[in-house]
Amino acid sequence: MSHLKDISLEYESAEITSIFLFNRKTKKKTNLLTVFELVPTEQQPSLMIGDKSNYYMKREAVDDIYTVHITRLIALPVEEAIAKYEKIEEGLNLHYDTLNVDIEIPFLLEQEPPNYFNVLIDSKDEKTLGRILPKRNTCLRVWSKLNTDKEWLQSYDKKLLEKLTKISTGYLGYDLSAIAEHIGNVYLCAANPFLRKWDSSLVDKEKELLISFHERTGKSIIGCTIVLEEERSKNIGFTITKTITDTDQRIALPYFPDGLNKRIYDPSGQLIEKFYGKWCNIQINMSIQESIVNLNVETEKGIEVYSVPKTSRVSKSTIGKFDLSTARYLRNALNSRRFEELESNKEFIFFPNLETSKAKAQSTVRELLNKANERCIILDPYFGPSDLPYAFTIENISIPVRIISSAVVLKMRVETILPAKKNRFQKFCLFFTKSSIETKNVKTNAELLNENIENFKTAYRSQKIECKVLKGKKSPLHDRYIVIDDDVYLLGSSLNEFGSRATTIIKVPTPIKMIEQAEEWWADKNCPYLKDFIIKGED
Repeated sequence: MSHLKDISLEYESAEITSIFLFNRKTKKKTNLLTVFELVPTEQQPSLMIGDKSNYYMKREAVDDIYTVHITRLIALPVEEAIAKYEKIEEGLNLHYDTLNVDIEIPFLLEQEPPNYFNVLIDSKDEKTLGRILPKRNTCLRVWSKLNTDKEWLQSYDKKLLEKLTKISTGYLGYDLSAIAEHIGNVYLCAANPFLRKWDSSLVDKEKELLISFHERTGKSIIGCTIVLEEERSKNIGFTITKTITDTDQRIALPYFPDGLNKRIYDPSGQLIEKFYGKWCNIQINMSIQESIVNLNVETEKGIEVYSVPKTSRVSKSTIGKFDLSTARYLRNALNSRRFEELESNKEFIFFPNLETSKAKAQSTVRELLNKANERCIILDPYFGPSDLPYAFTIENISIPVRIISSAVVLKMRVETILPAKKNRFQKFCLFFTKSSIETKNVKTNAELLNENIENFKTAYRSQKIECKVLKGKKSPLHDRYIVIDDDVYLLGSSLNEFGSRATTIIKVPTPIKMIEQAEEWWADKNCPYLKDFIIKGED
């Protein structure tokens, strides 16, 4: 906490912006998000929210009980704001003119980083904290108190999130409900106390770096330290440390840099600014529009007209003459082998149209399925009786194997031929005619799949295999994918033909939405179990 008190002298005032949930029955006000900001010299204060007539608040009614409120206090004493942040677990009182609210924090908050240390972020580019904090021309020092257990939020319905979306987008410029990890949290942020902004450029035939510091009134960057660290093909090149002696400082470089990390430290050694940049050539292609082609296409809805502009390229210009081919030679060679690395890690695998591809592709799918420890779901709208061996070969019997197929395929009728039982007379006839008696049997794919599952259960009861059916003339599922714990793999074709033709397996980088969709389908009452589908059909 001492560090927070030390920096209080560097700022002129403070602001608090808070979104809270008001229970009109109990009069309880619960924090949904609170942001403290320490305001340096020359920074314009934020606008108040509301006025005296509405108690300096804006609100959105959720239902007969709950209302979402947003309010903001400005021009607060810095030490008072810091004290409120330090004791936020005890609650937050906001008082100004007709505004007087006590906001509760009924859930656990964890300081991040611990012991009231801060992180430094670029508020314009950073994608976690930067999404919900004010946008400034310099970096922000950020202290966080995080509510990591959002179980309390599950008791509220979607209406709360809808109103939270409306009020946060309207007054803060982002949708808080879409980034629910920030709901319930408390943040303290502070821009660079010395600089309004700073920039740099290469001069003297790219041998020196000119850095211009734009100081705040009454503040001086002189005496602070700047560190330049080159990143060369993702390795560390040169490092230069200089004391700042001028607002326009030139620093000689040993050679033209690939990428450059720039960091500024205050006299006490605290990091207050950072920036990473690379120099690159910009290529501009210029084209001339030759014509517009209007194409009439007949569809189910009638004739649709598509207007397509046609262009031709007339010139290509390049801005910059930077040659970094040598610096990036080894890295480029490594990148050329990226395909093999992705295949080895099961992130992207291409199976070409070769004789060996089908066996390799199916073996790879079985290998992925056998990685499951907590969850295993196979989603394939064409999953049928012949695909069940994929489920049979899963070794881990501790988790159920869940299959989601579609009515489009499972209601199809197929003809199977079974050898008939023969009496003595038939056998006598067959001996002379050399023919056979067979019985044609017609069943649906659903019936055959269910029989195979039941046969497996009879042979081995310890492993649970279940199947549910997506109903409809058109399956709501088109692509094929498998869910393995918290990973998702997208398959280029259905399992029944997987590897027969050129196809792929792709590991989805952010699979949460696909997992949620799979679980939603599985929990849907309109998605029946296979047995129920056989009995009731699509009714």
